[in-house]
Amino acid sequence: MKLVFKSSFERDIKKIADKELLSMIKNVISNVEFADNVNDIAHLRKLVNFKSFYRLKVKDYRIGLNIDNGTVYFVRFLHRKDIFRVFP
Repeated sequence: MKLVFKSSFERDIKKIADKELLSMIKNVISNVEFADNVNDIAHLRKLVNFKSFYRLKVKDYRIGLNIDNGTVYFVRFLHRKDIFRVFP
């Protein structure tokens, strides 16, 4: 799958200081990159009432994704309490 990182996602990642969490994010990104389709991505759930928006769990954080025509857009990375206030 093709990956695209939005500037909001990059901004959210720069705020993270936990090395373990950053390594987990790298593993998730590599898993998404080498997945053949959406069903092969672990911990991925479709958001209700949205056609192409998904969320991915990483500890107490969530990654907001937009998957469209084989392209995965990484939109946000926020704590589980804050993600759905700004995403989608």
